Amino acid sequence: MTAATDAYQKALNAGHAAAWDRDWKKAVESYQQALRLKPGDPMALNSLGLANFELREYGEALECYEQASRAAPQDPTPLEKIAVIYERQGNLHDAIEFFLRAADTYLEAHDAEKAIENWVRVTILQPDQVVARSRLAQVYERLGRKSEAVTELLVMASVRQQSGDLTQAIKLAEQATRILPASQEAQQALQMLSSDQKLPRPVKPRESSLPEQRFETRKLPDLPPRQQDPVVAASQRALEALAGLLFEETASGAEEAPRR
Repeated sequence: MTAATDAYQKALNAGHAAAWDRDWKKAVESYQQALRLKPGDPMALNSLGLANFELREYGEALECYEQASRAAPQDPTPLEKIAVIYERQGNLHDAIEFFLRAADTYLEAHDAEKAIENWVRVTILQPDQVVARSRLAQVYERLGRKSEAVTELLVMASVRQQSGDLTQAIKLAEQATRILPASQEAQQALQMLSSDQKLPRPVKPRESSLPEQRFETRKLPDLPPRQQDPVVAASQRALEALAGLLFEETASGAEEAPRR
């Protein structure tokens, strides 16, 4: 270990110790020192982002996580933290975008549960967000969580009906009945759609019911289309990862009980 590497590690450890004691100002100083010794280091950037977030220095935290994401684009953690910051600032448009990007990146890493957490967060912020609900329906079905898959499909059916696309709404309800034929909810929704009755609109949970977003020291209307950029590319890779993940779940987990 070189002297510079040793000094960097000591600064990083000092930052972690300060963070453990919730001395965030000292943590910031130590992480900044670590970055001076090793510029662009993702660990130090993520840690500094956390310390700034705890100090409510959201602009500084956002800059740290953006740099960390550029330095390690395969790491979904900074994307998730950026989304939380935007949500805290009331910028729900960008929060949703980054929760989606984080979910896609978690999926690329075959971490289905973390991907699910981020898609669920999107549906809490925007109940009629069909991209997140479509992904949830696919993953839930293949993980054996059929009731949850049906719920997502029926919400999408309601959204499509409200937008005037009755044909697609019926197809989604039919898909729900195929996944879980015994579902009275799915059968009732299909009957309502067939008789042109309105399905319930998706509703936003009360703020008190929203899951808490935690920052840890360790490891730490639909969105309008944008130009072809890394977001689109990441989404495409996520779809490919989804196919691979679901294939693996089918092949290796056929005898396992479905997750709850």
